[in-house]
Amino acid sequence: MTHVVCRFAPILVATAVLATTLHGQAPLPRRGALGTALTALTDSSRAAAALPATDSGPAITALTPGSTATAMGMRQGDIILALNGAPTRTPGDVVQALARLRAGQSIEVQVWSDRQRVTRRGTLAARPLERTERWETLAEEIGSAGSRQRVLVTKPLASGRHPVLLVIGGIGGYSMDGPVAAIPYGPIFRAFADAGWATVRVDKPGQGDSEGGAITTLRFEQELAGYTKALAHIARQPWADTTRVVVFGHSMGGSFAPILASEHAMIRGVAVEATIGVTFAEYWLINLRRQLELGGTPPAQVDVLLRDAARIMPLVMEEQQSPAAVARAHPALAASTTALFPDGETLSGMGIDFFRELNARNMAAHWSRVRAKVLVMAGEADFVATRADHPRIAAIVNAAQPGRATYRLLERTDHGLTVQESEASAFANVGKPATFNPLIVEVLREWAKEWAPG
Repeated sequence: MTHVVCRFAPILVATAVLATTLHGQAPLPRRGALGTALTALTDSSRAAAALPATDSGPAITALTPGSTATAMGMRQGDIILALNGAPTRTPGDVVQALARLRAGQSIEVQVWSDRQRVTRRGTLAARPLERTERWETLAEEIGSAGSRQRVLVTKPLASGRHPVLLVIGGIGGYSMDGPVAAIPYGPIFRAFADAGWATVRVDKPGQGDSEGGAITTLRFEQELAGYTKALAHIARQPWADTTRVVVFGHSMGGSFAPILASEHAMIRGVAVEATIGVTFAEYWLINLRRQLELGGTPPAQVDVLLRDAARIMPLVMEEQQSPAAVARAHPALAASTTALFPDGETLSGMGIDFFRELNARNMAAHWSRVRAKVLVMAGEADFVATRADHPRIAAIVNAAQPGRATYRLLERTDHGLTVQESEASAFANVGKPATFNPLIVEVLREWAKEWAPG
């Protein structure tokens, strides 16, 4: 993904973590970082390194000064073969291995260096916090639902109180921690931080530094509680202007945003993009048809699956039957139930209970109670969200508060906020490198000038 370029080059500093401790506990431990940029091996790079055919791993293309890898004596060109005994055949394997570790833990890395296998041992340093000439990053924490979650703030270096942008991302497990050039929604954070805003992002339970279990156990109401705690945290901070708090929710984040805005008067602006404007069960059926058709499923098969899905969804969502129970009680639906819930426990990578709780929410009622200014955006090439839902949201808000909501179609924008020409091209290019569309940053910044002129 290509990101917006900032005038000021970021500096990664191993600053001591600034954290709000809870009930006398020690600060929430930081994740460790190796401090390397990695790339997958090619046939030519493997041959140049004389790496044995039985070995594989990502090559180090750059090291951060003062990082764990530098202290352990690693060098550019080294190939990481294993981390704490676990093979690391791809850059992703290294990321996964590090995700389980915290700063201060011992680490052992096997590398191929100068045509020989070498074992490096050391102590994992904390993931550094980014700083530029205009802002610094703070690693803070909140307590929610019996566990602690990491809150990351870009705070302007200028004194005083500043407008605040809380960004709530889409569904699934990932971390918002790290340099803004490398994290989800980085161009948005960069643009607002450079413009003098404080930006806030929250790592979900079990992600990044946050305590908690697997993402498949996370429930909708549990995730919502974390954002509610984050708003309370913002309200206590000396850097926050609580008369200028704006929430941006993308995809599933656009379902949390109106709930928060309907319940917290501190929120003065709500922007959502690529979200849901009807009941979840209804959205799911519409989206299922759209994606089956884009994938080339014959129309007759699409209709069969949609007819079955329309019967299965109420049983799973409303009556809270397990997919296995539905299949047993309704043999004619068994094949479709398995197709829709292959593992019988999750949907789109989340536990079924997450969607049951979302489905129980009346989103139209929440939108009708929002008193903040509202911006609703849809991507022209988005095949995941339904375009018609977005002007509908704006109409609901304006029916209750005339003139409060604005709808904007983002040209050549897909669900991932990257440039695509159409839904079909976005569908065909899933998983391929794509360029972030700066249009969403331009639209957001223009709309947000009311709270931070200039």
